[in-house]
Amino acid sequence: MEAGKEPEELKANCMWIMRRLLRGSFDLVIERENRFTRDLYCCYESVSHYYPEREAKLRSVLVYALNPSEDYKEWKELVEDTCNWIVKESQK
Repeated sequence: MEAGKEPEELKANCMWIMRRLLRGSFDLVIERENRFTRDLYCCYESVSHYYPEREAKLRSVLVYALNPSEDYKEWKELVEDTCNWIVKESQK
């Protein structure tokens, strides 16, 4: 992913991906919450309430959404782990 990309483009990609992960995570709890939000912190808080074991990773996703990194290697594993978790939980 990082080959040939400019640092600002990588940061923009990081921000975009992390936002999607938080909002995708929120989709798992939206019915239990009985509300809709696009606010990233509210998404993080709500999902962490129902999945406290994921709180630390969700907090990292939130941090990258607000402070993106151009170092793809730094956040690649977090993206893969969170994507896999969302898919697994959505199939329950």
